[in-house]
Amino acid sequence: MKAFGLALRQGFQKTIYPLVTTTTIGRAPDNTITVVHPTVSRKHAKLNLEGNSWVIEDLGSINGIVYEGRLVNKVRLSPGDTFQLGEADFYFFDMEVAQGKRQFSKTVELLLAAVEEETAPADRPETDQRLQRIQDMIARIPFLSSLDEDHCRQLVENAAFHVFDAGELIIRQGDLGGSIYAVLDGKVRVFTNDDRDNDLELAVLGPSDFFGETSFLSGELRSRSVATLETTLLAEFSFGTMRELIRKHPDVEKKLTAYHNQRLQDTARKLAEAREIIFADPED
Repeated sequence: MKAFGLALRQGFQKTIYPLVTTTTIGRAPDNTITVVHPTVSRKHAKLNLEGNSWVIEDLGSINGIVYEGRLVNKVRLSPGDTFQLGEADFYFFDMEVAQGKRQFSKTVELLLAAVEEETAPADRPETDQRLQRIQDMIARIPFLSSLDEDHCRQLVENAAFHVFDAGELIIRQGDLGGSIYAVLDGKVRVFTNDDRDNDLELAVLGPSDFFGETSFLSGELRSRSVATLETTLLAEFSFGTMRELIRKHPDVEKKLTAYHNQRLQDTARKLAEAREIIFADPED
């Protein structure tokens, strides 16, 4: 059995998108793959499985699809092909997998290969140990705790995986976005601006923590910034994937809402504390 996917590299960030069903790419947050860049249209392109082959088709974008140096409206992809949507470069790949659970394992193994490129040999655990650790982390993500193994695996097979270097910005306050991120390895800091426009740290998140639920639930712009503290591995669940999950499992939304409300209270408290410090500042 063959599984297919897209790899996107933006600077030091590496992203792997397993292809399971019809996949849309664009700048808007409701796409399967969201690429936030001005050269990418809101609804840029669509991938469909036609027979045994994946076909990419333009959706009336401004910059079109550039395939092998030429502008195309629709093209059938072969493993190893590359194409560009604006300034976003994609690589189409396949991999041989067995039925069932092995597909998930192979997807993660491919991701681990990307992680190994960025990690010194002395810091690398054995691949099978890391693979098991990643699967365990996914099972411990709080809002997924009610899902059985099969449903959790299906969700992850539709996720995008990201590897960020230390000090990279994942989310900027004020950005568009509706996806939710789960930390599988590494650490990130969540921060906002205080009344003096200085960074105010709200939280440090590690493996099995998640972020991004505020914009997903509210439909508003990102209310906080998130940056990596070290090399970090993330799973991203798109807006569409999360809506479908909630349709089948309404309790997921209840859990996300509960975490969201608690985090709003924590943020309000820290902002109030920061204001007290400002008002007590003798320089004022």
